[in-house]
Amino acid sequence: MAQKKQSATKDAIKLPYTEVKQGGKSLLLTSMPAWALVEVSYVAVRRVDEEEGAVQRPLNEKRISKIRDFALAGGDFPACIILNWVTPESIVIKAKDIRVMVSSRSAQIIDGQHRVSGIEEAIKSRRSMRNMEIPVAIYRQLTTRQCADIFLSINTEQKPVQKSLAFDLFGIASEHLVDQDAIRAADIAESLNDDEDSPYCELVKYSGPSHHQGPKASLGIALSTMVNALKPLVSANGVFATMGVRELVNQTKVVMTFFGVLKEWYGEQWEDRTNAFMHAAGFTGAIKFLEVHLIPHCGNKRKYTAAVMREAMDLDRDKRIYREELVGLQGRASARKVTERLIGQFKPARVTEDDIEF
Repeated sequence: MAQKKQSATKDAIKLPYTEVKQGGKSLLLTSMPAWALVEVSYVAVRRVDEEEGAVQRPLNEKRISKIRDFALAGGDFPACIILNWVTPESIVIKAKDIRVMVSSRSAQIIDGQHRVSGIEEAIKSRRSMRNMEIPVAIYRQLTTRQCADIFLSINTEQKPVQKSLAFDLFGIASEHLVDQDAIRAADIAESLNDDEDSPYCELVKYSGPSHHQGPKASLGIALSTMVNALKPLVSANGVFATMGVRELVNQTKVVMTFFGVLKEWYGEQWEDRTNAFMHAAGFTGAIKFLEVHLIPHCGNKRKYTAAVMREAMDLDRDKRIYREELVGLQGRASARKVTERLIGQFKPARVTEDDIEF
C-alpha cells in the first residue's frame, strides 16, 4: 500500500488501501493528502449535533494552535485519523483501491479532530503542507454506540505515556518536539536528585529502571510532579525572569536553598512519610509559595540567601506541616492547603512609608 501513489481527478482521488477486520467490524487503512482529509471530514459534537455518530467534544482552540505550530515545525503524524464515512455514495471500494469523491461533510472524525484542525491551520500558513500524506482509518456508517466504543477504546484503554517518561525523553528528542520550560524544570529536578547537599537527594522518582533511581525513591516526589510545579517559575514570563534570575545555576540555587531552609525546620523528620514535603502536594504547594511570595521578597532585597528566607518565615517547630493535615483533600486542594499554611507563616519585615523613596 505504501509504495503506491495516489492518483486524482478533478472530483475524486484514488487511494490504495488495506482492509482490516476487528471485532466484527471492517476498516480501511489508507493515507490521504492533507487537503483532501480537511475537505471531507467534519466534527459531530455530542449533545450539540443531532445525528448518528456524534460523539466528539467541542474543539479546543489552544490545542489547535499548538498542533499547527507542531506541523509547521516538521512534526510527524504517524497515528491514524479515525473516520466514520457517512455518505456511501462518495466512496467506491474496488479490489486494489478506493475512489473517494472529495466533497465536504463526507466523514465524521471519531478520533483526531484537533490534529485535522491543526493541519488545516498549518495549510493556511504554508500551502505546501496541503500535500502532506496523513494515515487514515475509515469505518463506514457506524452507529453512535459503535463510534462511542471506538472513541472510548482509544481514549481510556490506550493510555498515553507517563509524564515522567515524556520529560525524560525531552533530553534526546528533536527540538520541535521539546517543551523548553519543561527541560529547564527537569534540569532543576535532576540537580535536586543528584546533588549530595540537596534536600531531595535520591528522592526524585524517575520512570522505569534508571541510574537516577535512588534507594530512597519510594519515599520521594515524581519527576513529573516536580517539572509541572517548577515550569511556571522558569518560563519566559515567569517570576525568575521578572526578578532577573535567568541562569539555570542561579535558579537551581534558589530552589535548593528554599528547600534547605525547610529541611532545617524539620530536622531528623525531613525524610519521614509524615512530612508533607515528602509528598506531591507538599512540594507543589511549597513551590507556589516560593513563586508568589518568597522569590519576590528576596528579589526586592536582592538576596536569595538562606538567612533572608529564614528571617521572612516563622519556622517554629510546633508549626510544621504534616501529611495528616492533607488527608481527605484532593490533589489541588491539598497543595493549596500547604501554600496557605506557608503564607500564614510568612512574616517579612514590614516596610513603612517612611522607608520608601519617592
